[in-house]
Amino acid sequence: MKIRVNDVHPVKKTEQIRTLIKKVINDVARMENNNRLLSQCPICNGQIDFFTNINGFDLFSCNDCEHIFCNPYPTYEQLNRCYNGEIKKLENEIFLETFDKRVEIFLPRVDLLCRLKKDGKLLDIGSAVGVFIDALEKRNSRYHITCCDISRDSCEQLRKKNPDQSINIICDDFMNLDESSNNKFDIITLWDTIEHIIDVDGLLGKIKRLLNPNGIIAFSTPNTQSFLWSIAGTNHPQLTPPTHLNLFNTKSAHLLLNKNGFNVIEQHSLNASIDISFVKNLIKNKQAPIQNIGNFFQQCLNDPMFDEMLEKYLVSSHKAGNLIFIAKFSQ
Repeated sequence: MKIRVNDVHPVKKTEQIRTLIKKVINDVARMENNNRLLSQCPICNGQIDFFTNINGFDLFSCNDCEHIFCNPYPTYEQLNRCYNGEIKKLENEIFLETFDKRVEIFLPRVDLLCRLKKDGKLLDIGSAVGVFIDALEKRNSRYHITCCDISRDSCEQLRKKNPDQSINIICDDFMNLDESSNNKFDIITLWDTIEHIIDVDGLLGKIKRLLNPNGIIAFSTPNTQSFLWSIAGTNHPQLTPPTHLNLFNTKSAHLLLNKNGFNVIEQHSLNASIDISFVKNLIKNKQAPIQNIGNFFQQCLNDPMFDEMLEKYLVSSHKAGNLIFIAKFSQ
C-alpha cells in the first residue's frame, strides 16, 4: 500500500502543531542553557561547521561523517517542556487520528523482526501511542512486550488502548530501567526515537546491558542523505530542534553502532511513497528550489542501479529515445 504524507500528517492538524511549536519553542529557546558548545562531532570526533539555526537552536554538521546535531544540546528542563506539554499532546492527537495509516508503515518492520526472531521478550523505547504495538498484534506476533516512554500523555493513551494489561508500560526515562538479570530482552526497538536522544553512546551502552546474548536492536531514524532531504534542504520536516537533536545518515549511523560494539546485519529504507508525496507538496508550494531536483538526479545518474531502474521506467512508459510501432490493416 502506498502511503502519502497527508495520510499521516493531516494538513489542518499539521498547521496547528506548527503554530503551537513556534509559541512553545520560543519559550524553550529562552530558557537557561549552560551546556557546553561542542568543538568536535559527537559521532566521529571530526571537524564541524555551523549548518543552520532553527527555532532559536544552532545545528552543526560534521565535515567527515556529515552528522547533523544540535549544538549546544538542550537541557533536561527544555526537553521536559517539549515532551510533557502541549506539543506532545497535539502530536499524539495526530497519531491517534492517523493511527490506521501509521500501522501500515510498521507492518513491514514487524515482518522483518519476525523473520529474524519469531518470539522472545521485546522492549520498545519511545512507544508513543502504540502504533507499533498494534502492528505487532495485527501480525499475531508472539513477543512478550514492554513499552517505555517518557511522555505521561503517551503512556496514558497506551493504557487506554491496552486495558487488559497485556503489555508492560513504563513511564520513565529509558536510562533508569532496571538492569538485573531477569530484565533482559531479545529485541529492543527504537522507532524514530534515537534522533531525540542527546547521549547516543550512553543509550547504546544501556541497550547492550539490557540485551540477552544474540539479542538484536532495531531502530529507524530520519536519513539526511535521502531523496526528500536532498530536495527540501533546511525546509526538511525533520529539522525540529530541540526535539530532534541528532540526525543521521548511513555513514554516521554505522560509525555510531560500530564504535559501541554493534554490527549491522541488515539495512533497509522503506515507505518511499511518503517522501515522493512530500517532495510534490514542496514543489507545489514553491518551498523547494527546482535546481535541487536536478542536482539529485544528476548524482543518481552515476549510480548503475538507478540507471537500470530509469531504463525500465523509460521503456515501460514509452519515454525512451525512439518509438517502434507495429500495426495491422483494420478491416
